[in-house]
Amino acid sequence: MVNALTADASFVERIYYIEASDIAKLRDKASTSKQRASRVQAVSAYLWKALAAVVAASSRVPEERCCMGWMVDARRRVKAPALVPAMRNYFGNVTAYALADAAVDDILRKPLAEVAARVRDTITAIDYDTYLQELVDWVEEHKPEHVMEKGVLGLGSPTVNQTVFASFPFDTDFGFGEATLALPMCEYGRLCSGYLSVGARPGGDGSWLLSAYIWPRLAAALDSDGIFKPLTAEYLGLSRQHKSKSRL
Repeated sequence: MVNALTADASFVERIYYIEASDIAKLRDKASTSKQRASRVQAVSAYLWKALAAVVAASSRVPEERCCMGWMVDARRRVKAPALVPAMRNYFGNVTAYALADAAVDDILRKPLAEVAARVRDTITAIDYDTYLQELVDWVEEHKPEHVMEKGVLGLGSPTVNQTVFASFPFDTDFGFGEATLALPMCEYGRLCSGYLSVGARPGGDGSWLLSAYIWPRLAAALDSDGIFKPLTAEYLGLSRQHKSKSRL
């Protein structure tokens, strides 16, 4: 586990993009004849396998386990008759935290579809009505104090967390055209877990943009995997070809 006092020296920041065609391919691999994987489930399963491979190659992790965490939009998952209509008029975050822990060998051995199923089961297994009520009760009891999930802090096995805004509509046209780059950003502070903020590329072509705060070894693996591509000016259409001119 990375010490919080040295976290800034132990993590690197990256901005990646995943093309819509690659997301579609991952969804196909992560799906079965009975269950179609979502984009989040497919990409999360792929990322979990990448994390497991990095952990397995590291001699510093004797427990050989790794975790994936998700900030889940609980607004759409509540079921209580009193809560469902209340969510329509509530302004603000309604977020739950889902955490999955697994043996590295288990994640590496299983096909992508089974890992995606574990992602889906982890997120859907939560009783969101109870979760939110317990969270409200805790805050009421401990108002002056701060709360942070253990997985987000990075306690225990290596953990990568995600906040996905891929289905969140971004209107970035302020009168002079659509923005080229728009990303949700998080303040990571001294957290000792990896963190990814995911958003849709402006323009609606189906590609994703990802802001990552991760370990150098995981960054090296993603930099060269062909799915998580480092963001470039060329991809955003911000560079121009320089033509050589004769001095004569």
